[in-house]
Amino acid sequence: MQTFRSISLRKITNSPFDVSDQTLRSDLRLQTVAEVAASSYNSFRTRRTNHPNPLIRALNSANVPGNPPRRLERRWCRDLDE
Repeated sequence: MQTFRSISLRKITNSPFDVSDQTLRSDLRLQTVAEVAASSYNSFRTRRTNHPNPLIRALNSANVPGNPPRRLERRWCRDLDE
């Protein structure tokens, strides 16, 4: 997703190829895709914590019951809190 976003930003701004992606992001004051995902997930968890429904509030645990062992090194939504 970050690659597609960088290519799109480069085409929208009509910037030359020698301008780095970091320069584009800083000039346009944009966050990386990973930063946006982490902040969105954290705000989602905050809303779940303060939810009036106790069943939804109970979903806010850090570990999932019956959590299967992970065989791949991939990032899960609940890993964004770390």
